[in-house]
Amino acid sequence: MDKAAQELADTEDRLASDLQVLSDVFVGPLRAWAPQVSAELPRLEQTLERLFGPLDEVCASCGEFAAELREAGATATWAECFERHETQLARSYGAYALGYARAWQDLAAMRSSSVALDAFARACELQPANQRHLTLASLAIMPVQRPPRYVLLLGELGKRLEKANADATNACRALECAKRVAKAVDENVEREHARRASTSRAAANFKKCAETEAWGALNAVRDGPLLRITKHGPVDAYAALFDDRLCYGDANMKDRALQKMGAAPESPGKEERYVLHRTLKLENVYCCRSATESRGGAGDARGLAPWELLIVSAQKSFVLGAESAEAAAAWRDVISDAASKRRAALAVKDAPPRAVKAFVKRGAETRATDFDIVGLAGDLVARPSGARRDLGPKISHTSHTLAQTKTMPLPRPPGLAPQTYEAELPPPSSPPPPPRPPPLQLPDTNDDFVVTVPVDLQRGLGLELRNGAGTVEVAALAPDSVCSPQVRPGDVLLSVGDEFVQTTEDVVAKLRQRRADAAVSLRLRRSAAPSTNPFMPGSPLISPPVSQEPDAASCEDLIQNVVAMGFGEHDAMKAVAAGRRNVDAVVNWILDNGGPVEEDPDLAFARRLQAEQQSPRGSNPFDSGRQPHVAGNPFA
Repeated sequence: MDKAAQELADTEDRLASDLQVLSDVFVGPLRAWAPQVSAELPRLEQTLERLFGPLDEVCASCGEFAAELREAGATATWAECFERHETQLARSYGAYALGYARAWQDLAAMRSSSVALDAFARACELQPANQRHLTLASLAIMPVQRPPRYVLLLGELGKRLEKANADATNACRALECAKRVAKAVDENVEREHARRASTSRAAANFKKCAETEAWGALNAVRDGPLLRITKHGPVDAYAALFDDRLCYGDANMKDRALQKMGAAPESPGKEERYVLHRTLKLENVYCCRSATESRGGAGDARGLAPWELLIVSAQKSFVLGAESAEAAAAWRDVISDAASKRRAALAVKDAPPRAVKAFVKRGAETRATDFDIVGLAGDLVARPSGARRDLGPKISHTSHTLAQTKTMPLPRPPGLAPQTYEAELPPPSSPPPPPRPPPLQLPDTNDDFVVTVPVDLQRGLGLELRNGAGTVEVAALAPDSVCSPQVRPGDVLLSVGDEFVQTTEDVVAKLRQRRADAAVSLRLRRSAAPSTNPFMPGSPLISPPVSQEPDAASCEDLIQNVVAMGFGEHDAMKAVAAGRRNVDAVVNWILDNGGPVEEDPDLAFARRLQAEQQSPRGSNPFDSGRQPHVAGNPFA
């Protein structure tokens, strides 16, 4: 028999004998004893299974490999024996090394804290079957050390054979197999160490509890700080995504109080800063993106902003805010992918809910908003309830096609008063306004035509409208009107989207409700004799109507209504002085002229406190000292 093969067979027999001692003297008694001490050591049984689960397979493969290696040594085919068992060795040793990396530290920690467990392990070491008097630690690490030992042993054998001018071909072939086995085992261990590091990092941010201590066996896919929108406003939160669950928690009450006061947290990098709030089953979790990639989500009815994502589940639905649109997209992609894999693994046939309610940041206020969930599970879109549009690709800032689509009205934008205001405030001595005309009958559509135009509140439609007998007529078009050349003076405007209009106030209200849409469809009826366009050169000028000055009481009521919405009283007075005579007109004037929303007194106090401390302001969107504004990112 080849001496090299003889040495390999002897070391393999000795390893098989030691592993049998580990199984019979230590692991077997520990598994039988663990249920008896489950009250004191509730995780012992689970830890033993994670650590020594692959031990039986390792013992079987080791004994089989030793026997075949001894037989192959007689025929000088022991290199072929290594090649035949390469896959089996990599699988069995790799599985054991993975379990060892996962659970040995947990078992060692339990032994150091439990007198009973330490005494039991010492009693096992004193058993007569343990003839070499090996400890549990020295025996448990042997399968992990075996693949590198193959490389060292075969390398030394190859060197000795070369010095003796003997054939070292078998040793070289076996050495290559051993290197591949050791590399596979090392990769498994490295992946496990990376998994434990990411899981430990996620758990370190939360206050310790029974659930966070059980995270050691989980795989953390992604974790990081976010903003969670609650009914009290944005809250500093931390999210941890695992293979089977989504966990999130809010900053502890002390840090939240300091943040509300405008002071810095006690220690931003301190561990256990967040308190676990809820754990969602990943198979029931869906992630929705914004319906628009514009600047929406602040002070209007555009729904989610691009830097926000809506988490929808059977247990809880809420909005999370990220640092940027790119960060929000990364979170959406990883959550959707992990949830899809989880549903596929469990063979769960689940569908996302199509209507949810969540709190959304609106300027200086936080409002509950109803959302409709549309699209497929891979690309869900959250739109405010009532908005309906053909589902298409994500909206681009640079190019998109405006299709003729039917729309339904969006809900009233948050912040607008629920009552209706007339376009002009009548004087106190004027007679009551005449009753509204009867509802407009559905017109004959033979002469009707539809124009689809983009929605641009800054530019407008470029139309001058006037009230007729229960109808709205086009009085004139601006030279750069978006309705040209399809619309001409004298045409009758019948409907905006799917809703018929009878007054110019109806048109303004319907267009304002559709400010979240990229385009809106206008249905008009062509007049027999079009009027001249006063905006075109050579057309006669039309004198504007002389409006009566409203009384002081009406102006005061108008200003108070605007102030109640969160705008400044000074800005409201300037808008009224500029001729704005209803709430919508005053609000639009303030927004167009840069009037900010009235600042929260708590935030103002926080800003003054930070100014006294002379703390620098960065660009971190989670900085509570930055002033909120209406049209931008509310987290900026």
